[in-house]
Amino acid sequence: MRSLMRPLMVLALVVFGAVPATARTVDRYETARQLIRETIAKKTLQSVSVAVFREGRIDWEEGFGIADREKGTRATPRTAYSLASISKPLTATALMTLVEAGKVDLDKPVNDYLGPAKLVARVGDVREATVRRLADHTSGLVAHVQFFYPDTAFRPASGDETIRRFGQIISRPGERFSYSNLGYGILGDVIAHASGMSYEAYMREAVFMPLGLEDTAVGPPVRKGLVVAPRYGASGQLVPNYMTDHAGASDIYSSAHDMIRFAAFHLKERERKQRAILSDAAIDRMHVNSSRPGGQEGYGIGFDTERRGGREVVTHGGSMPGVSTQMTLFPDKGIAIVVLSNSLSTSAVGKIADTIAAGVLPALPSKLDSPSAPATAWPTGLTGKWAGHIARRDEADWPVAISIADGSVEAAFDGDRPVRLQDASFAEGRLTGTFAVPLVASDTARYNSTMRLDVKLEGDRLYGGVMAIDDVTSSGFAAGLTYWIDLARVPSAGE
Repeated sequence: MRSLMRPLMVLALVVFGAVPATARTVDRYETARQLIRETIAKKTLQSVSVAVFREGRIDWEEGFGIADREKGTRATPRTAYSLASISKPLTATALMTLVEAGKVDLDKPVNDYLGPAKLVARVGDVREATVRRLADHTSGLVAHVQFFYPDTAFRPASGDETIRRFGQIISRPGERFSYSNLGYGILGDVIAHASGMSYEAYMREAVFMPLGLEDTAVGPPVRKGLVVAPRYGASGQLVPNYMTDHAGASDIYSSAHDMIRFAAFHLKERERKQRAILSDAAIDRMHVNSSRPGGQEGYGIGFDTERRGGREVVTHGGSMPGVSTQMTLFPDKGIAIVVLSNSLSTSAVGKIADTIAAGVLPALPSKLDSPSAPATAWPTGLTGKWAGHIARRDEADWPVAISIADGSVEAAFDGDRPVRLQDASFAEGRLTGTFAVPLVASDTARYNSTMRLDVKLEGDRLYGGVMAIDDVTSSGFAAGLTYWIDLARVPSAGE
């Protein structure tokens, strides 16, 4: 009987395709399936598409919920979702193809690969802002996010103009990890200049097509018959299809089916039809923690890296208005997990990813949020009065006066009434907190901002960044733009 059944099974695979994943893996993934259904029923997420690569094949892929409520279209593994920051591993992969082709050197200044607009250094040496340091977020570039909606008059500037306005080094290159969408937007410009093609065209020709990623594009894909999931806000409202000025960091769309095959490529498990666009050695280089060498967590070239339960984990998540995504690789086990959703709830998507991981690696501890740096006692050198300015491109500097005493910080901007720094903290030599007043500049005029302060104490100087950030809970979130702030100690009487 067994000899008869095997040919029949082979025939069935040829005629009908592989046995549905849900039929052969129902027990392993049932807990995750139930969690996803409950999460959608609670309206925490609008829809979810998942995929798992295991034992050399796609072990499970499935869609849940209504991806497009207006059209009544259900989610499937081939539904295209906005990826948010999972765009970065794709951009980094394209960058590495140019490195292997000898067109980009990771350890040369990024300015060598840019057009007329160049990065400038407020502190440190701009030549030390290398391509590698942009890729692992240690270049000293600013935190940056900016969205543009179709129902407004505002549109993304050119890459050169974005660099001119915001491309400033505010901490010494190599000194610290500071996540920067702007850095990956600029790497998109590096790709364009080094390849002689637009960023979008090079991504298509060098990554998407060779890897057979048919559902994947910079911006919403337009393949015939492909369903693109709209983004939905926290109250279930449709979020307009916004653009960013950091496409290399945020603007790629893909399906769970495509992303799990991209993840498998990074596990060195290429399909027969996929071209070897990178060597195994280049893939290994991307997964090495270069931002915090020797640390339990860090960042390589386009990927977060961590040690969990003694195991290497290579991962990346993404979140924007109407988007939560997670991609997790376990290289030693040849396992990858992708979770995509068109709602913003990173905790819900993270819990789904952890639940799936527990089904395939039962001994694996759940991912825990990285602990913040412990606050330290405020040094006496911080106490006193400080004066300086916030630099606004193409506008006059904005005067700032700060008074610090007994763990309390107050600031007066341009001579206005002093305001208190909320959630003030001092850790690792840096003073942080939020001023609940707007930063007045031409770039921030289109939204209501508060100011997040992040400055370094260095002798008689406080310097760093102040981000003018919109309400992060708003489905119409506009921007978080960082400006240079430089303060000097005001000598006290008798000094």
